[in-house]
Amino acid sequence: MGFGIYVIVTTGLIGGLTYALAESSNLIKAMLFIPFSLFALISLYVVLSFFNIKYVISDSALEITWGLFRKVIPWSSVKTVEKVIGMPKVWGVFGARWPGYHVGAFNITGLGVMTIIGTQLEDNLVVLRTDKGVFGITPVHGNCFLDVIQRKTNLIAQIINLDENKESLLQKVPSEDNVYLGLAGLNLICLLAFITYLAAFFPSAVQAAVAAGIPGPPRELVLLAVIAAAVFLINLGSASKLYQNAASAGYMMRGLGIFINLFFITISVFVLGFGM
Repeated sequence: MGFGIYVIVTTGLIGGLTYALAESSNLIKAMLFIPFSLFALISLYVVLSFFNIKYVISDSALEITWGLFRKVIPWSSVKTVEKVIGMPKVWGVFGARWPGYHVGAFNITGLGVMTIIGTQLEDNLVVLRTDKGVFGITPVHGNCFLDVIQRKTNLIAQIINLDENKESLLQKVPSEDNVYLGLAGLNLICLLAFITYLAAFFPSAVQAAVAAGIPGPPRELVLLAVIAAAVFLINLGSASKLYQNAASAGYMMRGLGIFINLFFITISVFVLGFGM
């Protein structure tokens, strides 16, 4: 699903940029296409690396693989092993995250900051605190895997029940905040409304201008749609990060996305109107 979404979003953004910048200078094209291409390649690497998440146990160490990344954790460096029960409240520090996929540095309420390379976290997270850092993994065969780790490290796993953790229970998350969810939904509605408006009226305005032999509407209107989509994607991660420290900051970030979309819609209506 993640790969499919990546293909659709990337194809749409590339098509929009290509059309919007067709008449622009090479300098402007380079300023926008180069960073976008780098971002697209990095995103593709992150998406495809999902299919290469592996945990390999040897006599001397645990080897974690993700894409081209490989981390070896000697059993002698492991200080504690924790089996986490419940749904962790995860806050991104640096990395990629969507349902069923976590890779990077994350702060989990009640557990602290750790490197997570895994998939489903609920009732499936194992935390290794080592001399080389704190690592979170999500083995498919959790109990069997945990038994092997306990034998290799000569440690007894501590059971951490987040449903009984006071800090975790008190921490409010965006998915439990109706105001945040409402702003997020309104942000998406405004973006879709903007894109739908352009799709409905921009092509007809271009055709009418060609038929009349006059200059058509500026291609930069399509660039506004690309910018609005990019802001929305950035907002997905940044708003929740801000929410962790202050709910109002998360609200403001979502509100900024709504304002940008409404501003772009106003400009587009001013240029195109509602004529066919």
